[in-house]
Amino acid sequence: MRFGRRFNKIIYRGRLKILVGLRKFICLFFVATLTLAADDAVKSEAQPTTEFPKAWSMTKDDIAALPDGNHVASLLEFMFQPAVMTNVDTGGFSRPEDVKIAMFGESTTWQRWYFGGANISNPGRPGEPLLYIPVGVLAEVGAEKYGVSNTEKNGIHMQALAANNATDSIELSPPSQIGGPAIIPRAVADREPASDWGAPTSSRAFQAPSFEGHALKTFRLQNGKNGFLFADGYLMQRSFNNLSTPESTGAFTLMSGFNPNFLPNDALNFAVQGRMRSNLGAEYYFAENQTLKSDQYSSLAQYNFSSEKADGALAVGYAYRNTSLNSSTLSRSATDALYQAPAFIPEKSHTLFFDGEGFKKIPWDKVKLEYGINSRFEMQNRAQNAPGNELVQTLLSVPQSATLYSGPSNETNYLLRWQPFIRAKQEYARAEWGASLNAHADWGFTDAGSKLGFITPAAKLHGKSYLGSSAFFVGGDVLHDTLGFTLQDVSFLNKDSLSGTAYNWTDTNGNGIPDANELSQGSRTGGAYHSAQSGLQAPQKEELNLTTGYTGFAGWLLQLNFNGRLYRKLLAVRYADGTSPTFTPSAASSIVQTYDKTGTGNEGYELYNSDQNAYYAHAEVTLAKLPKQSEWIFRASIGAYYATGYAPQGIGAFNNDIGVYNENNADPNFRENQFGRLDNDRGYMGKVIFGRRFFRALMISNVLRYRDGEAMASFQTVTGLAQGPIIMPTDLRGGGLTGVGRFTYSLAWDLRIRYDSVLWGNKAWAFIDIYNLLNSRTELFENPLVGTQYRNPIEQGMARSMRLGMGMNF
Repeated sequence: MRFGRRFNKIIYRGRLKILVGLRKFICLFFVATLTLAADDAVKSEAQPTTEFPKAWSMTKDDIAALPDGNHVASLLEFMFQPAVMTNVDTGGFSRPEDVKIAMFGESTTWQRWYFGGANISNPGRPGEPLLYIPVGVLAEVGAEKYGVSNTEKNGIHMQALAANNATDSIELSPPSQIGGPAIIPRAVADREPASDWGAPTSSRAFQAPSFEGHALKTFRLQNGKNGFLFADGYLMQRSFNNLSTPESTGAFTLMSGFNPNFLPNDALNFAVQGRMRSNLGAEYYFAENQTLKSDQYSSLAQYNFSSEKADGALAVGYAYRNTSLNSSTLSRSATDALYQAPAFIPEKSHTLFFDGEGFKKIPWDKVKLEYGINSRFEMQNRAQNAPGNELVQTLLSVPQSATLYSGPSNETNYLLRWQPFIRAKQEYARAEWGASLNAHADWGFTDAGSKLGFITPAAKLHGKSYLGSSAFFVGGDVLHDTLGFTLQDVSFLNKDSLSGTAYNWTDTNGNGIPDANELSQGSRTGGAYHSAQSGLQAPQKEELNLTTGYTGFAGWLLQLNFNGRLYRKLLAVRYADGTSPTFTPSAASSIVQTYDKTGTGNEGYELYNSDQNAYYAHAEVTLAKLPKQSEWIFRASIGAYYATGYAPQGIGAFNNDIGVYNENNADPNFRENQFGRLDNDRGYMGKVIFGRRFFRALMISNVLRYRDGEAMASFQTVTGLAQGPIIMPTDLRGGGLTGVGRFTYSLAWDLRIRYDSVLWGNKAWAFIDIYNLLNSRTELFENPLVGTQYRNPIEQGMARSMRLGMGMNF
């Protein structure tokens, strides 16, 4: 034993030295990346560029005109088609935790967040940023839409205020709930108010005291360079129908930035952020005693520059997260789990990333060349501790199963990513074309010795041109790309992650405790029993994008976009060879094929590339007033969307998403009716932004949004199986390829009225935002379980709410 411990200690020290050396190498590698891009980074004479219309980003003035909720995700949902938040509570009030957004047909886990050109995505929580940048410090928000490869930074982009353009200011804007009667008649836009079918009439209301605000102060350094200090914070009391008292939630952000002029057009930013909640999970309908206290502290340092010769960005981020359950017992309802997020296991985690991205521009008479590399190192240490080392699950309030964990877990995961690329492009007076060739290399490994990695090529062709001398233009992109692994995939393979045995549970003595003599048919579960297919590759996509438009209307853009994608090599889970339980066809259900499960206890789960593809297609039309000096703002877009594929059992983005997988994938019972429409497929969407400035002082702007409801499936309780009662889908989500099974649509009208004036010789402003102006009472989710409550709404949307704001420069 002593020799074994000493040997393990030697191995641990050896690994530590390797990792320290590796991190030094990574840092040097990033410096080399930026040095390569920065070499000869001086301004040269600008080349003529094609003036194609750009209507896919928002400047600070645009943001000020919209009821943004002070949250980037809210702006994205206003602006882009399609953009669907995983938390259906809109208006920016979903803050501060777990705000993911599905954009442009991609899985929420594949979204990337960029700040100043650097990737600041959270390694430990794919799809979220490590640090939410407050709207008040942003000069621009945008997103790369279709036909953009990952080496071209496909994702959500935020740009900080330039220190030279910052202005001293302060703003306060407390939220509150108004409520009141619905403006639209019953059975018209409300159709069937959710409260008529059992949904609580009060939902997600703000209680006093709730406030938020931010302040910005500029300064001049000794060397004459400009800088700024920015502070943003909020403290809110918010009611949820599943809480007996309002939840306390708060956040603060401190940021500083300046232009050091190390290289042309550069910026250096530092930020720290704290986010706290007393009932994390309430927004996902968790029972109050299953919500968690959550504290997260994040820090970020980011540097970027841009010149006629090169671009570069570097970021370093760190976050500490601590969650604790508001109960001594971790439990779950199998029926509620159909529309809830998976159970959150209390954890403590440390997350770190280094991100370096840069490219050099080579002017050439015939073609412009760019070559560079995107590089990233991610690390997370996570310790999970389920109370009592168990998770119990009920089915219709009757004990169903109990998972007994072998003990608390502590795991460390690492991921290295390199993306070298070379691009050629040319711009003419009325046309442009481009081509790129990329390579993607991901290497993930864990402290327990498991590892995965791949190298794959990617390529893209692009072209756009006006037709003759007309105002019509056409364009298109053909793209092969890989989506890369995430740290979540690496964690799945870590033998040190949370593991145990899941048992059937019959509570014969009625004490609510899974006693040993009440448990049967144990099945192994967790990272200790996970492995990867040999030669595992990251998911890949093939994409075709076509665009046509007309700019002949003075100051207007009419654009039509078609997009189609094929997703291949998606990740799924199966039983490893020789470890599968015995599955025997059963007659337990006359509606859906079921299987008795016997011979359990030897399970091994293999992560593999599925041969079942997923598909996405859309058609969108946009009419927008192009950015210019005008008293009017207008942008209208409508679209039809189609996304289908295989996903785990359940409704909502936490399940119904091709980027999500779990051990249930291996069970043939849960593969029945697995195919169907996906969460980001909302059928039809329409968004309209319109407003006008009066007398150069009064601004009235509106945002109207419509989207079809979540694609749903019916679920049935099946009894009489050897493994005990289970819940199974009885049909395909959304009816499969041709069906229309959905929840009720979502409709919202948000309004901002802003007045600008002068106070004490300084610019001052006041605004009022009203969310859900119509007080539409449409549902958020329905009960998908067949029975007396089938398709009854579980909760309706946020009632009419308001933010009052005032601010001034000084």
